[in-house]
Amino acid sequence: MWWKFLKPPTEDAADQDRATSEIRAEGRAPLSEIAKKVKEVELVTRRKSAAMLAGEYKSRFKGQGMTFSDSRVYQYGDDIRHIDWRTTARMQETFVKTYEEERELNIVFAVDVSASGGFGSTGLSKRENLAIGLACLGFSAISHNDRVGLVLFSDTVERFVPAKKGRKHILRLIDELLTYKPASKKSDLDPALNFLSSMLKHGSVIIFASDFFAQFDKKKLQILAKKHDFICLRATDPRDAELPDVGLLRVEDPETGENVLLSTSSPGVRKAYADSQRKLSNHTADILKKSGASLVDIATHADPVHALRNFFHPRKRGARR
Repeated sequence: MWWKFLKPPTEDAADQDRATSEIRAEGRAPLSEIAKKVKEVELVTRRKSAAMLAGEYKSRFKGQGMTFSDSRVYQYGDDIRHIDWRTTARMQETFVKTYEEERELNIVFAVDVSASGGFGSTGLSKRENLAIGLACLGFSAISHNDRVGLVLFSDTVERFVPAKKGRKHILRLIDELLTYKPASKKSDLDPALNFLSSMLKHGSVIIFASDFFAQFDKKKLQILAKKHDFICLRATDPRDAELPDVGLLRVEDPETGENVLLSTSSPGVRKAYADSQRKLSNHTADILKKSGASLVDIATHADPVHALRNFFHPRKRGARR
């Protein structure tokens, strides 16, 4: 649901916006609740989530990310596919190859920055809540010496930050997520999919974050999902699923500016809305999964770190989701 509920801005909100603009003009990040939350996520990640991605996203590509190290005598239970036949023939005893895992992996956050991401009925907007989840993933990734890059897109690719390592780099990406002002309000996923296809090598991890209300070419997604571990973070809000009973409600599509007046006191209107939104949500989820992508719902009224933990934990046992 990309409609935003309209209400006149308060004087305090206007003053806060002006203050934030002045702070950004001076080159300092705004001291806000979301900034404090991101700092908290950094600390929690270091203490609790350091191993959240270790091995889980790497297991998607068995046989890749491994380099030959040495040979040793075969032991009961060793994988026969790793038998070193040359050494075995020369030594007259069965040897197997041993490998070292290449710890360095390329991870790309592709984030929809269109106007619908600014909606949130529970405090944080979809984009702010996604930033917290991506911060957690980013700090976890750099703790395992992986590189992280960023793609920001609306109906075109607007910003690209090449993948690098390090805490300062992750903090820069988070600042970009929170403060970037998109040139377009509209959303189109295909330009981002095309950009990722042309830019990335095989075996990368793509974290694709959007509310997925925009249409996309599922064939392009299928191609990417075959070559990479493609994980979709779908930003949701309670108002995406149901309307409140508040009488006449004027809503606006932030991407097109279209206005609609809804009679939310009517049970029929609320039911029709809930049914259509549920159908759309299930249809989108079905397309994503059939295309080979994984899906995680990141709700504005829930802890994104908890949702990510629930998603990645089964991957320790080799399960795909």
